Amino acid sequence: MEYVFLCGVVLMQGLQVFSRKLYSTHAAGGAYAFSMFSVLAAVLFFLAVSGGELNFTPEVLVYSVFFAIAYATALVGIFFAIKTGPLSLSSLFEAFSLIIPTFYGLFFLGDEVGALLVIGLLILGASIFFVNFEKRGEEKRITPIWILYILLAFVGNGMCTVVQKMQQDAFAGAYKSEFMIVALLMVLAVLLVFSLVFERREILPTLRYSVPIGLMCGIGNGAANFFVMMLVTLKMPASVMYPLISAGGIIISYLLSRFLYKEKLSVWQNVGVLLGVLAVVLLNL
Repeated sequence: MEYVFLCGVVLMQGLQVFSRKLYSTHAAGGAYAFSMFSVLAAVLFFLAVSGGELNFTPEVLVYSVFFAIAYATALVGIFFAIKTGPLSLSSLFEAFSLIIPTFYGLFFLGDEVGALLVIGLLILGASIFFVNFEKRGEEKRITPIWILYILLAFVGNGMCTVVQKMQQDAFAGAYKSEFMIVALLMVLAVLLVFSLVFERREILPTLRYSVPIGLMCGIGNGAANFFVMMLVTLKMPASVMYPLISAGGIIISYLLSRFLYKEKLSVWQNVGVLLGVLAVVLLNL
């Protein structure tokens, strides 16, 4: 059953990547509105999964607040990263964010520093170098604004995993849906305000894209988070779960960018992607 959930996580990651890129190629604005409908779909997903049987407890609220902050940061960051830079590289660096829970384990959970971790970090550094390597005269694909957005996605996505693990550990796997619903409702409220303040003129013209594609993205996000929490509840070893999720996410994003959206990377950037997959696997073993 664990590997069914693993496949589900990877496929839902692909659905999210596909949805974000699809929207960014069809609409010039409305990023917050798109994200808002995405979050709305995720809320509805968790309400459906819970079957209406929710048992809220005040202690979960703290975790929901921190998850909401991290989730909103990651959501907006990766949307604009995909919009302003290469899809494959954006997904690669987003996957690198799993190094954050790795260091969380080292510093706060007493995990040991092994040889694979050191090797993984060295390969990660090589991957980043090759991804950023561009010959003179080549089109600039790595820009300062893309770096800013991908850093937001990197930190936000990594902290989402950390907070999820903290919540599941603190409550022995309970309150999964309640935790996510409260957090997502907070994000939904913030995105609604941002959309009304910053995108008043863009909301109506982009609704025909933001509603269906945003809902599609949200279903993928909700399902992916649910599958991850189920894997945590089933006590699947992190050394198996996170490498497969990370590598699978990078590979499916690369295939989408290369064959569906026809993005072309340099030879060295392709080498960087391959090294990135290897680094992510080693860092999570």
